[in-house]
Amino acid sequence: MVWYVPGTEAASRLQELPDDLERCPVSELTLPTGPHLPGVLLVDLPGDEASARALAVAQRDGLPVVALVDDGGADAICDQPCYAYLNPSVPGVTLATVLRQACVHAHVMLDALEMRMQLEELNAIGIGLSAERDLDALLELILTKGREITRSDAGSLYVVETTPEGERCLRFKLAQNDSVHVEFKESTLPISADSVAGYVALAGEILMIDDVYALPADSPFRFNTGFDEKVGYRTTSMLVVPMKTPGGETIGVLQLINCKRIPTQAEVLPFPERYRNL
Repeated sequence: MVWYVPGTEAASRLQELPDDLERCPVSELTLPTGPHLPGVLLVDLPGDEASARALAVAQRDGLPVVALVDDGGADAICDQPCYAYLNPSVPGVTLATVLRQACVHAHVMLDALEMRMQLEELNAIGIGLSAERDLDALLELILTKGREITRSDAGSLYVVETTPEGERCLRFKLAQNDSVHVEFKESTLPISADSVAGYVALAGEILMIDDVYALPADSPFRFNTGFDEKVGYRTTSMLVVPMKTPGGETIGVLQLINCKRIPTQAEVLPFPERYRNL
């Protein structure tokens, strides 16, 4: 994503760029980009007042800046650290290459920031778990914090229990969903490949699915669409984690659903591979 100030010389150069570089004009409303909208700001240096404000916000939020520096702008370089400084007449292919590299840099920096924040969250969760004695509150904390760390729109939690007949099953204990209201009622399901959670409890391994409605024909488990149909939801990506004792026994399953970069937007993303190691 390439941010620009409308009406500037930098904005006029965007006409030459390939379509894969998405353009986004900045304004008083969109200037505070924050950490969830990685990209690069293309500005003139020195520029007008709007460009100066955009530059200040980008530097505050860690957004890389590519500056087009004219002959009179050399003195401004020392005061405005940027990702790259280019001549305004730089060839379009070179400008596009530098902007792409800056976007990659932005994503790397965002991933590093998110990982640091997630590790801090995990440390806080560990402290909370060690202090919590109420089992229901403990399970609620695990699901809530798990969703926060992974930016999940929804999630559910199951615990392993033994039936009077001596068979092990999963008890559906909690459900959370930011998009639809869920009338929750506890129930049980078998530990088997007939459900995603049942399969994870059976196999004891983390499962990551990009789209549960596009499972391969030879998938060892199946996705039950009944919940989606009942509440009018569309499950897409899933991260399903077995909850284990220090000795390796599976005592529950944490199911995280529909990863989102921005919680208020409809776009659903696959869960990043790095979440396997959290």
